[in-house]
Amino acid sequence: MALTAISVGAADHFGKGGVKSIEVASYAEGSQNITYTTATNVAAGSIGTGRVIEFEKESANMTISSSSELVGLSVNTITIEGYIPKITNDKLESLQSLLDAPLVGKVTTWDGVVYLVGWEESTANSASATEFPMVMSGLEVATGSSLSDQNGCTLTFTCKQVHLPATF
Repeated sequence: MALTAISVGAADHFGKGGVKSIEVASYAEGSQNITYTTATNVAAGSIGTGRVIEFEKESANMTISSSSELVGLSVNTITIEGYIPKITNDKLESLQSLLDAPLVGKVTTWDGVVYLVGWEESTANSASATEFPMVMSGLEVATGSSLSDQNGCTLTFTCKQVHLPATF
């Protein structure tokens, strides 16, 4: 496909960007009911009984870094990072159980777009296993040092995919 032009319209200066929430489920459960259409890069179905993690407004983002490993093979590294304020011990223990577990996730942005991350038909070994699931690769808890600081944690989810995240 040849690139002809990239247009940027009049942007809304008060538009909302970033990630609102992520729903995560174990890969073995979450990958069972997903159907994917390669031509349109659209996924449908359900990821099962996932946990919804909401982030503080204007604190979370999703980045996609594409690289070409070999001629004809590109890899997309997807990173979702966000902050949860007022973290309690119960929430922290629940989040800690996700560390290094193979996951699949639905990322919801503030403008209402939902992306499927951590699942991809082309890298799946079977309906319940893949070489590159999404993992929670970081959990950083911080207490503030001044009166206006919050106690909270920053979560980082990472995965590698051949295709860009599908819309869900």
